[in-house]
Amino acid sequence: MESSPVLPAEIWTQIFDYAADEDILFQPVLPTSMAESAWFRHFTGNWELRTPHAALAILHTRIRATKFAIITTCRSWRQIATQLFYRTLFLSHPSKLVPLCEALDESPALGWYTRRIHIDHSPYPPPESALAPVIMHCPNLALMLIDCPLGGDFGCVADTLAGRARASLHTLQCSLPCSELPKAIWALDSLPALVCVRITFEGGCSTEYDADTDENASEAGGTVSEAGSVALGAASGLALALPRLQQLALKGPCAEFVEQACGWTLPALQSLSIDCGAARTGVPDVPAFLRAQGHGLQLAFLDVYSIPPMDVCMILDLCPLLTTFAFNADWRIDIGDLGPGHGDAAPARLVRRPHTNLTTIGLHGLMYAFDLGGTSSNDSPSLAAVLTQQCNDANVAGITRSHFPHLARVRALSPTMLVELNHADGPGEGGYARWGAWFDRLDGIGVRLEDCTGDLLGNLPGAEEDGSDEEGDEYEEGEEEELLGVEVPLEGWVSSVSSGREAAGAHLSELRQLLEECRAMGEDREESVFGPMAAMFGGMGMR
Repeated sequence: MESSPVLPAEIWTQIFDYAADEDILFQPVLPTSMAESAWFRHFTGNWELRTPHAALAILHTRIRATKFAIITTCRSWRQIATQLFYRTLFLSHPSKLVPLCEALDESPALGWYTRRIHIDHSPYPPPESALAPVIMHCPNLALMLIDCPLGGDFGCVADTLAGRARASLHTLQCSLPCSELPKAIWALDSLPALVCVRITFEGGCSTEYDADTDENASEAGGTVSEAGSVALGAASGLALALPRLQQLALKGPCAEFVEQACGWTLPALQSLSIDCGAARTGVPDVPAFLRAQGHGLQLAFLDVYSIPPMDVCMILDLCPLLTTFAFNADWRIDIGDLGPGHGDAAPARLVRRPHTNLTTIGLHGLMYAFDLGGTSSNDSPSLAAVLTQQCNDANVAGITRSHFPHLARVRALSPTMLVELNHADGPGEGGYARWGAWFDRLDGIGVRLEDCTGDLLGNLPGAEEDGSDEEGDEYEEGEEEELLGVEVPLEGWVSSVSSGREAAGAHLSELRQLLEECRAMGEDREESVFGPMAAMFGGMGMR
């Protein structure tokens, strides 16, 4: 009997790469508010909404299971595929950095393969003695996603990234206190290859004076004013140039950051997201940023959320190439004269002249629009609810075909609103009439009214639909755009990382069948000599 041919390790590596199917994790595109959520049936029998972040966590779990099946099949596969475990590191808790650091200290060469590090949501900061040493082991790091607060450790992390991954790092996501703003500016200045940046600022930028704030500001070259706000020091007015930056997302009290960014050179910026949260003061001057350096001229995606209203007409005038624009539908915007035929609602003036490139409008808010409080005829809505509903009606009435000739869809972006709508089994009496009026008005001009799942607004999950447990859902090919919330890949990046998988698409079915056979070999596997590493990965939720 002839023995089966032995394949070179390079071919096995390519096969395992196709089997892991993790190209989407290396794309320099961060999810936006347009990323689609999805309904699933919880094990309790209730329908729940899965966010894009949760979908990515499921994708991490599936890929980790595939990689574990590969390296536990046999000793030769384990020797070839060990690098797969270290290529993407997903940590479910910051404390998992400690065993990871120990593993990389024992085998420093494995850090050479790491391209993505993602620390999941947690209220606890990462250990100061672990994160920077882990980055030191990863000279080819391309994506650094930290969803837990960094605090005073950010300066050390930024210095390590600048010294070790300056040329390779293209995506950075982090959460910082406002006192670290000067360090954030210096970090961006030291990482010129960045393509995507998301920064969440926590706390207030004007707080009572304390010694820790004074120390942090002094370290960053700034000072603390008598009012308690952190001054930028040498970082103020820095002529920053980020020639490759295409996506910028800011959350929290970011007015000072936006003011400084007005003087920066960002020639490739295509996507801007600003979420001010519940703040009613200290809102950034978005029109000033769009006007400065011509930042708004090349934008294709703009998402602005704040409680105080902004000048939508001016924003759209400054962004002639926008294809997607999202704003708070609860804003009270000036009423315009658009002529007859708009029903009872006086339309808001959203544009001064037709915007010919806009195809998608996203609407934040709308929590009062559909009477989700279950008000009856004897229980009148509050004054705040009535005023907000009037703003909602005016803003929707301002969406016309004459002002947006190529508009294709209007999407309600609030997952909370959709969940409440499902729990209430539909809108109230007044909310149902409002939904019908909106749907008829938009459908009459050929515009699709959607919810945050991408389905028609009003199509709630029913018992006849097939549901599955969260652990059973699989990520399917072709869902990259829905998961990330972008219509067109950022120029020059996404197409290049996905072309290899498309070219080998005809062979993926055979490779997946091979992996299924590997998983079925559990009882016949030899005892692993790789026990410590496998146990560490299993407990860390890391790939």
